[in-house]
Amino acid sequence: MGDLLLEILKSNPSAYTILAILVVVLATTYVTIFIVAFFQGREIQLYPPRIGEYPGNLQPNKRTIRSEQETINKLKSALDNRERGESIDEQVESLVRDRMRNKFQAYSDFILIRYGSSVRFASKRPKDFDYLVFLLGYDKAETRKEYNEGSVISSTDSKFSVDIQYKDYNSFCFALISGLPYEHGIMHKYKYLAGNEGYLQWMKKLSENILLDSDYIVESLSNRLDDYKSIIDNDLASEINFSTVIALYSLASTLMQISYCKILPSPCSSEDIIPFAFPENMLAVIPDNDFRKAFNQIYNLFKNGATEVSIYKHDLIEIYSILSTFANGVV
Repeated sequence: MGDLLLEILKSNPSAYTILAILVVVLATTYVTIFIVAFFQGREIQLYPPRIGEYPGNLQPNKRTIRSEQETINKLKSALDNRERGESIDEQVESLVRDRMRNKFQAYSDFILIRYGSSVRFASKRPKDFDYLVFLLGYDKAETRKEYNEGSVISSTDSKFSVDIQYKDYNSFCFALISGLPYEHGIMHKYKYLAGNEGYLQWMKKLSENILLDSDYIVESLSNRLDDYKSIIDNDLASEINFSTVIALYSLASTLMQISYCKILPSPCSSEDIIPFAFPENMLAVIPDNDFRKAFNQIYNLFKNGATEVSIYKHDLIEIYSILSTFANGVV
């Protein structure tokens, strides 16, 4: 085929000229497109060839920002009026779609679920609504702080609240593979609301069928302890805030999970570790009364969303001391 083409070009100089011009035009067009994309600030990949979205399109406009604020106001009104979960779900979905446009343009799609006590326990008007948004697509460093913080919206009297957390889909899958109880507990029971349900079903099947190494779970959980302790130590040395309460709660929960996982067979299944995702199940069999009391104190602060926690500084220091003593016998 190649030899035939060469013979045609040799015998027909005009065809050779046309082909040469065509190659030059295509090459020039290709290079020009990439040069223009570069000066527009787009992300460029030469092989395989790919040009990212125009950065100017990534800036939220005033209309979408206003729409998000309007949805937040409607959500607060729904909480004040003690509306049913279905009504709250609709407002949250609308808010998440606005937030995806405003904050998470780097992600191509999402999945929205409701989980936690509002799903696990039969109540048409629960006080706490916990939502999780799985972000599908390419993770960029500048989005991590935003989705790690999440958002909490409360009623005027602060008795009812909505907690929306944003998680990178791939990171959540890795947590499932690692056997972390909290993530498997979410997959055990949730309510699907919006987004790409196929990816959600894949995660659920993964959680149901995977075999886990209990020793590796203990190691994974133990690696988190220093992070929690670092936050607590820094806060106690400077200014205590709600992050101190969260870190203490996370430290206590992780210590209980470690103590349970140490008695599990290896390999184990998700059914073995799911009970460890819920504090009420873990605390029921902890014999240490000091630890039980300390955990109940920090759990109440955590669930009640304490904001003025400076008045609890002495109590928090005492709780931290009890947890540290318990950790010495577990880790």
